[in-house]
Amino acid sequence: MKKAALVLLLLGACVLTFSMSFRKEPVPAELREIAVEPETAAAAEKFARDIQRIAKQKTPREFGRHCADLQDKTLSGSYRALKQYDERGMAVSGITRMAKTPDTCTLTLSNSSGVEALMVCRHTGGEWKFVCFSPVRALLQ
Repeated sequence: MKKAALVLLLLGACVLTFSMSFRKEPVPAELREIAVEPETAAAAEKFARDIQRIAKQKTPREFGRHCADLQDKTLSGSYRALKQYDERGMAVSGITRMAKTPDTCTLTLSNSSGVEALMVCRHTGGEWKFVCFSPVRALLQ
């Protein structure tokens, strides 16, 4: 009888401790958009045009030299989508960096046909690396 009372007392203490320590308010997101310097924006736009040209005209091996992670399983899909994206009138309409990962930039591209796309790149040590690419309509499906 004493053991059962002791177990119930310990169980009650655990429940009370957990209920007091449980955080009820949500943790605020730490992904805040931060400003991109004009020279970084110009370099990102140049990199987007270069990687587009490399995907269309060069070999996959040459394209791979400009990628951040060759083990990424989404890289081949990004490569095919980038080859099919119409670069006529392509312009970078927006560049964002997130506070949590300041070396990663998301480029919003648009072309003369009005098709938007997102390209994610890493900018570390003065060098740009390709991460992924997707037309916006593919993201919405």
